[in-house]
Amino acid sequence: MLGEVGEICNKVKKVIRDNNNEVDEDIAISLLAEAGDVIWYASRIYEELESESTFMYKDLNEFQDHAQDLIQNGFDDYKDFYNVVRLLGASACKIDETLRSANILKIRSIGEDLDILMIDIGAFAIHLSSDLESIAECNIKKLQKRLEDNKIKGNGDDR
Repeated sequence: MLGEVGEICNKVKKVIRDNNNEVDEDIAISLLAEAGDVIWYASRIYEELESESTFMYKDLNEFQDHAQDLIQNGFDDYKDFYNVVRLLGASACKIDETLRSANILKIRSIGEDLDILMIDIGAFAIHLSSDLESIAECNIKKLQKRLEDNKIKGNGDDR
């Protein structure tokens, strides 16, 4: 997951450096594809560790609704797209550190950290005028096509 968030950060760096801070449609599509990978890995971690949302959310829309509430109610960290990307990176680092710790108690309590990451990715989607359900659906279609084409393993977004 950390690698996927790193890909988002790298693409955002290029938006700042090469595109005058403007996220055009092609860039947004590329960023949302990476967000789909983050959602995939988060869902796999929830499933593998039999962890549940500490907020007891049942679907992706609830995470995005939470992010929207934070944006609308003045939670400044979520109002700026670039700050949301920074928060997303911090959340992914915390999860990665927990998973690598081999501390079973920390790993079993990872649900809250995953929830925060999912709220971060919800805010990210809002800033790109998208929603988590659509992002996840596109990601599943991408993975199904890769499976059909026998290209699940490998490198690159367009394999």
